[in-house]
Amino acid sequence: VAALAAASKCPWAFFPAGDPNSGGDGDMYDAAGRIFRALEDKFKGKNVTKRYASMRHGWVTRGAIKEGLFNAGSGEDVQAAVNECVTDIFEFFVRCGLMRRTQAGLP
Repeated sequence: VAALAAASKCPWAFFPAGDPNSGGDGDMYDAAGRIFRALEDKFKGKNVTKRYASMRHGWVTRGAIKEGLFNAGSGEDVQAAVNECVTDIFEFFVRCGLMRRTQAGLP
């Protein structure tokens, strides 16, 4: 896995969910994890990782879906976390030159 990350041609942003010791996304995505460390060796200070420990995997794209359908979370805490994470993603895109701040709706 670290070799695959080391072969990457660009920095990455990771937003893992849950507790890695209780079924959440693996700790390889955290700052001390092997994937993140391999990327940092190549793109020092350009990668991002931020764990959302109280969220479940898939919460950004599958949270607060219509009543009765599978969803990975609902409620004000999920809505706030989705807004925060999407803002973090936009910040990463702006920093990498993939999006302008005005396009992202950022100040």
